[in-house]
Amino acid sequence: MRIFGLLIFCIFAANIYAQDTIDYKKNKHFQDSIRYAWIQERIYSKSDERDSIEQWLRTQNPELIRYLNFNNYYFYELPDLSSFRNLKTLRARNNLFEKIYKKDLRSDSLNKIILEGNNIKRIKFPKSDNITVVDLSSNKLKRIPRSIRKLKNLKVLTISSNEIKRIPRFLKRMDSLKELDLKSNNIQLKKTYANRLKNIDIIVLADNNIKQLPKNIGRLKGVKKLNFAKNNLSDLPDSFKDLNDLEHIIFYKNKFDRIPAVVFNLNKLEELDFYYNNIDTIPAEIAKLKNLKQLFLSYNRIRYIPPTLKDLKDLKYIYMHHNQLIMLPEWMSEMHNLQRMDFSYNSLFEIPDFSSLDKLIDLDLHSNNIENFPWETLNSKSLQLFLMRDNPLILSNDESSILDDYKIEMRKRGFKFDY
Repeated sequence: MRIFGLLIFCIFAANIYAQDTIDYKKNKHFQDSIRYAWIQERIYSKSDERDSIEQWLRTQNPELIRYLNFNNYYFYELPDLSSFRNLKTLRARNNLFEKIYKKDLRSDSLNKIILEGNNIKRIKFPKSDNITVVDLSSNKLKRIPRSIRKLKNLKVLTISSNEIKRIPRFLKRMDSLKELDLKSNNIQLKKTYANRLKNIDIIVLADNNIKQLPKNIGRLKGVKKLNFAKNNLSDLPDSFKDLNDLEHIIFYKNKFDRIPAVVFNLNKLEELDFYYNNIDTIPAEIAKLKNLKQLFLSYNRIRYIPPTLKDLKDLKYIYMHHNQLIMLPEWMSEMHNLQRMDFSYNSLFEIPDFSSLDKLIDLDLHSNNIENFPWETLNSKSLQLFLMRDNPLILSNDESSILDDYKIEMRKRGFKFDY
């Protein structure tokens, strides 16, 4: 009776859905209601669920379906999708698939496949000129599937949190591939891998226990973003300076005790991330990074900001919380492109007047040693977040009253203000 009742509900809803199903976003609440109904029913009809969903799919007009979501159904196999010729996106996260066959992924228009969080050990892709995005993260793959080569226009491959140990040779012939995410695997970089990755713009190799980069890393001439977070790196090879197109580097949670000098030769660099290392100094050479927009140096041991930092005219974000800073220099009030600053959890006692920074959105100074603050900073019309709590502020009665009023006004406008 439960299955019968659910099918009546699905068929009734499907008639509504079929009229307006080209854009899945318009039917999100409908899809959610179907999904939760199936989850409830699973308790009573687990063995019949896949057949019942396939029966429901047969009631739809397959020509209208563009998006299918099978997340969290605990399927062992994908339903038959062969008739859904206009299907563009398939999402089937958190099921129990172990094998995916070519026939499971045949659809003339399919361009995005999300199979994250299954038990996939083997997958075969059909030939396709349309598939551009594949996500196989959090599965049990031991290698990058060779059949991925058949996806002639694949642009983004996410295969993180698997059991992969090597980067295959065929990747260097996949000219369309521009983003490769291999974080949380077991990869140790070899000299031969540089040639295999040289056509890729974004490479994510975070959390692979990498201890050193190959000496020929500079062969990745066109790479724009490198993410080596959560590894065991402490230095960079000289050839790193040859990565002339590099715009973003992420070394979050490694073992650097300094920012390697080779970094300062990267003229196009826009983001520099050394969060959670053991760095105690910002070298004066940082001024060479004229295009730098984002500087992330939190959770280090930095005591001093060098005056050459003011030469970074395009800098927008500075995150240096959890360091050992005692003061912020006055010239920081002249860095007019600054939008977000976080200097919380330092030992600051002196702060410049930032009221002239007309682009400043976030200012976080909480958990320092600040007694007096230039409250004129709050006149900045762009400011949306201001945090000053856990400081030994000395306030007159008038200042306290004004700040309370300001706090109420800021919160009415949806902004965060705390002191």
